[in-house]
Amino acid sequence: MSRNKKSHTGTRPRAIDSTRPLSRRRCLLALGWAATATLAGLALAASGLNPSSAPLRDTSSTLPTASSPRSLHELLALPDDLFEKLDIVELNLAVAREIPECRDLDVARYQRTVDEWAAWVKHEIDRHMYRFEQDPGNYKNSQAYFCASMMSTVIGQDYRVHYDLLDFSFEQPEDQFIHGVIDQRTGTCVSLPLIYIAIGQRLGYPIRAVTTPGHTFCRWDDPKTGERLNIEAANQGGLTDHPDEYYRHWPYEVDPRWEREHHILKSLTMREHASIMVGCLGAYYVEKQDYPAAIRWDGLACWLDPANRSGFVSLCMTIDHISPRYFNADELSGRKKYWKLTPNPSFTRDEALVDDAVKRYLDKRG
Repeated sequence: MSRNKKSHTGTRPRAIDSTRPLSRRRCLLALGWAATATLAGLALAASGLNPSSAPLRDTSSTLPTASSPRSLHELLALPDDLFEKLDIVELNLAVAREIPECRDLDVARYQRTVDEWAAWVKHEIDRHMYRFEQDPGNYKNSQAYFCASMMSTVIGQDYRVHYDLLDFSFEQPEDQFIHGVIDQRTGTCVSLPLIYIAIGQRLGYPIRAVTTPGHTFCRWDDPKTGERLNIEAANQGGLTDHPDEYYRHWPYEVDPRWEREHHILKSLTMREHASIMVGCLGAYYVEKQDYPAAIRWDGLACWLDPANRSGFVSLCMTIDHISPRYFNADELSGRKKYWKLTPNPSFTRDEALVDDAVKRYLDKRG
């Protein structure tokens, strides 16, 4: 299927069916609606607020625009306290730019776009806050739920962002990184949570990525208030907030030991999330059948987050492409086999040594 998808730049007003006769009352209502829409449009135009041209980030934001984008190596060298404050757009695109066809991505442009989206989300949340104030029970008596619900609605309906059900491939970077969501308004469970997290960063919302075997979603997780709300980004607009128990059985059954030991259903730190992003590079190079490159990136993913079982599974599967003899044949098949293997090796936290660490691992298993 062709990936020549149309871009949507804003909300689309519902058209009045001109083939149906309008009663006098309906004519008056239609005129009233038109006048109201015109006045609202003029006010929004004067303020610059609309889905395609919203004001830039709030001046109180702590997220700098990357005038000269830093490399992935530079970002990974940051101490943990600074790394946790990174703009996820800059980090995600630094990973994407390790792919030859993505090296010229304009990071600053994508940051500005997310700034604009975030400003529009804030505008809509503020405009509709009266709904929560008048009937908080309709939003589970949770302002976090209301804000997440409005964000999901704006992303899905105003910006037409939706899950790509038809044309996903690990070989296509736009399916795995945030620039694809912005440019094509489609994404996957890997890329769609990024837009929620990026907008959340700009609005001060504590939204983080969460993984289960075979799936990624995001979570509002506020350590100050204890508010905790899962946000399923892979939908068509509107908030879906499955409980953790749902993800213990979908898309795969989760072994309780994995949940305890391997960051399953955990709200990820930025460095742990970076491990998932880098793992996408491994998947890309597997599709390209460049297995040495895939092992390098899967190894780096394990180095970033040694406890992440998904990263280890990906590394094992990549190694298996080169030489299946590294793993004992048994009755297990498919991905289940890899989830039963011994814990991942201990990677030293020095990028220059990742390849040697992987080699030592291969030698050990040989």
